[in-house]
Amino acid sequence: MYESKIKFLSRVWPRHQITSGGREFKIMCPKCGDKSRPDKLKLCIRLDNDLYHCWVCDLKGRSVARLIRKVRPQLSGSYQNQFGTVKYDAQEDDFVKCELPNNFKLVMQNLHDPDAKRIRRYGHARGLSDNELWRFRIGYAPSLRGRMILPSFDDEGRLNYWTARRVDDDPSYRYLNAKVPKTQFIVGELDLDWSAEEITLVEGPFDLIKCSLLNATCLLGSTLNENSAMFRKLITYPERIVLALDADARKKQDKIAKLLMSYDKEVYYVTPPEDEDWGDMNPIDVYNRMQVKHQYTSNTKLMNMIQDL
Repeated sequence: MYESKIKFLSRVWPRHQITSGGREFKIMCPKCGDKSRPDKLKLCIRLDNDLYHCWVCDLKGRSVARLIRKVRPQLSGSYQNQFGTVKYDAQEDDFVKCELPNNFKLVMQNLHDPDAKRIRRYGHARGLSDNELWRFRIGYAPSLRGRMILPSFDDEGRLNYWTARRVDDDPSYRYLNAKVPKTQFIVGELDLDWSAEEITLVEGPFDLIKCSLLNATCLLGSTLNENSAMFRKLITYPERIVLALDADARKKQDKIAKLLMSYDKEVYYVTPPEDEDWGDMNPIDVYNRMQVKHQYTSNTKLMNMIQDL
């Protein structure tokens, strides 16, 4: 679909990578890129609308012709003539505001309410203390009766996501989630320290709660999207990233590790518990187990494949 544009940009940046199903053209950033390490491609050009953005130095813009002028000025005019100016549609900024369910209430502020008491009992059964019910701002709402609501906030204290988990044994619709794109937010970012050298990644919100003694966030699954806010900050800030996914997600964990290592990140993994998930453990046991970590190397995935034979 973008063959002619890719062909032209390849003249400007012979060293490049095509990602996101052929929609993105990744290059070494002309502002912060290290020419002695041409394999580090951290600036992404969107071929459909000419927006570009470096995940490291935050260089960004809407005119690829202007970007070309920084490295091959003689080709800038040719690009403009051949492909013109792409009009930026403000609607492409698909940020969706998140709102809590109607009449959301904090559990620990409403223990006179039988519904709040029910959520509290469930939390205790899952190993959550009253302190953790306070710390993680766990709540409930009449519109989602019988569900524990776990809200998430960004680094400025604004709501960015919530998930509501059933507190009974009915397996249908166990989780209900806020209708916002997962690429636009980071779960529990308000409690994260991006200046720390190490960040731990787990799968879900309950796993994250049990990481209360760690600098951690969760993936809301077992994949990591290159176009997400989470990925951008992971490759920008921490020196070390510790992956602690459940045992059944090891292959996906290997894939995440490979991706992060391609951006020159130190990646480690922690062997998951055999008979339970992280979310079933108490925070002290999770913390102690997380201290025994192993660094990913180019041979780690191969060794895992051999073990599966």
